[in-house]
Amino acid sequence: MEYKTDTLNRAMIQTVSHTQNSLSDKLMQRGDVLVKLEHGVVYEFLNISNPARVANKLMSLKDSYLLADREDDRDHDKFDLLVETLGEVIQDYMGHRKKDGLLDQHHSKEEPRGMFR
Repeated sequence: MEYKTDTLNRAMIQTVSHTQNSLSDKLMQRGDVLVKLEHGVVYEFLNISNPARVANKLMSLKDSYLLADREDDRDHDKFDLLVETLGEVIQDYMGHRKKDGLLDQHHSKEEPRGMFR
């Protein structure tokens, strides 16, 4: 008995198809599933149960993975925009403080004012 395990990137899947080659395949709900990847790589799974359901499940999982990946990209883009905007606000604030002379007060040589001198 031979076992083989391969790992592939879901984003590389281009098509998933299934075939049932005879009437007995249809009656027994058996068939083949072909997974075509980028660069012409093909994985063939022979004589499996419910090939149509397996092919549909693979495409459904791929689509949900790609949708989640796009949502992650949008969240990352929103975070980048937030950081960039916050940086501009801080830069503008610091520019106004410097312009108004407020920034220099904290660094002056005067003694601090208050109860304890």
